[in-house]
Amino acid sequence: MSVLLRVLALCLALLPMVAGADSAAQRRQLLFGHDDRVAVDDNSVAPYAAIGKLEMQSGARCSATLIAPDLVATAAHCFATEPGRVDRPVSFMAGYRDGRGQAIYRATGMQVPPGFRHGVHQVGERLFIRTRAAPFDIALVRVTRLRGRADIAPMPAFDGDRDALRDALTRRDNRVEQAGYAYDHREQLYTHRDCRVTALNDDNTLSHRCDTLSGDSGSPIWLETADGPRLIAVQSAAPTADRRASADNTAVTLLQIMPHP
Repeated sequence: MSVLLRVLALCLALLPMVAGADSAAQRRQLLFGHDDRVAVDDNSVAPYAAIGKLEMQSGARCSATLIAPDLVATAAHCFATEPGRVDRPVSFMAGYRDGRGQAIYRATGMQVPPGFRHGVHQVGERLFIRTRAAPFDIALVRVTRLRGRADIAPMPAFDGDRDALRDALTRRDNRVEQAGYAYDHREQLYTHRDCRVTALNDDNTLSHRCDTLSGDSGSPIWLETADGPRLIAVQSAAPTADRRASADNTAVTLLQIMPHP
């Protein structure tokens, strides 16, 4: 199997603007034939206020989510500008819209699973996740609030083990919600409600059919529970348009990085 199995087609931070030049036909393919995303009209309320943009030293940005007052979850490949180099996070804008965040946080540290180390391969201007690293494409960023709203409620991470997650998904008929800042709506949060998880894979990734495009890397996928929304995974990768018929999108669960019972 090729080490370039999973294309990083979802992070605007990593791809040149040509990624936004997909034809309408290609975009329809990437969106499973129909765009089911809707604009979040009020992102000042939970859980949407916790979602925002994480900015790196280079100025690149990925979608990310506040999961605790001092912790943000995103995709690990957001920090890779080229193999062997790290584009460190500098700030997080929670509740981002039209160039402004409702709360601004300074990044003070980051945690990436050891399995993602040396996980990126570059071909021309495009970056790819190596197969062995793909299940570890998730990261936590330690933050401290600088200014703005102090009352933004984090979206807590799902705190159960793999069996608990599988059971929770089954109870919800494998229906989840995703929201992020794709390249075609980069200044406003868009969400796909009741999209479908098609598999909880052996490597603790999710296969899913939520509508995502470039810019959605690191965006949250969450599950409604009796205790409220719980983050279960972050968006990682998607196939190219010509492989859409044979492959769903891939997200990496919090099981890969958060302690659990």
